[in-house]
Parts: sequence; C-alpha cells; structure tokens
Amino acid sequence: MITTGMDESSDGIVRLANKDLIVSCWNGIIYWINQQGQKVTLLDTRKEKINTADIGLDPTTNILYVPTFFHNTIAAYKFQ
Repeated sequence: MITTGMDESSDGIVRLANKDLIVSCWNGIIYWINQQGQKVTLLDTRKEKINTADIGLDPTTNILYVPTFFHNTIAAYKFQ
C-alpha cells in the first residue's frame, strides 16, 4: 500500500529520484507521497472541472507533465 485516504480515481504515478511518489487522480487531484506514506495535495482542479490524465516526469529537468484530458492541453510543473 502506498498510503491511505487517496481519491479512488488515482491513475498516474511517477517515482522521484529520492523514491517519493507523485500520484495523479483522474478527477483533478495530484498528490506527493513520501516514503513514510504521508501525502500532500499538490494540485486540486476539481472546482475548475479540469481532469488530469496520466502524468510524466522529466527527471533531468524535474518537470512534471500533466495532460488535462478534456481540455486538450498539457500543463507543466517544475519541482524545486
């Protein structure tokens, strides 16, 4: 088990270099989950009705790419 209390629409997952995880949920939530299972909501676009599809991470630039499904766009977020 990764963690508890996540949205049931979870569908995308990437592992960071430090082994923490980023998990996307189809309904618009993106979580960061550390190795102890603690989760932080990084993004929540449910009010805007922007669904997130699978996610991808470029480990050389630390940019997370998030397709927005029905909006036909890709959002990019830089991790610091």
